[in-house]
Amino acid sequence: SKTTAPHAISYPLSMYFNISHGHAVALTLGYFFNINTKINEIDVVDSRGKKYVLTTMNEIFDLFSQSNANHCKKFWYKLMQNIKLETNISKLGIRSKQDIEKIIENIDPVRIKNNPTKINKTIIKNILQDLQS
Repeated sequence: SKTTAPHAISYPLSMYFNISHGHAVALTLGYFFNINTKINEIDVVDSRGKKYVLTTMNEIFDLFSQSNANHCKKFWYKLMQNIKLETNISKLGIRSKQDIEKIIENIDPVRIKNNPTKINKTIIKNILQDLQS
């Protein structure tokens, strides 16, 4: 299997900010519950199509006993807090616009394309800025 966007974004988080790999993947994963569910025929990258991606996302929500992407995202970040994983990237050393740009510019373009929906720099920037608060 191929890794998706949270995994691709995790590498510069680990490399430049010493965030452990699993923690780095977890930081953005919740956002992709929503992103990968708001899929349309134009943005789908997965060759199996929109229906397959939505079915897979719903299976993930079921694994967490959640009814939809928003509930699953909230559940995910609550779980991270419960196990004492920091969710505010400012507290992990990512404090400036330059830090965010460094992360974005160092994401492996091949790995980010494995995500089932198209991802661009603006989406990643918005996620990282949201995680700073």
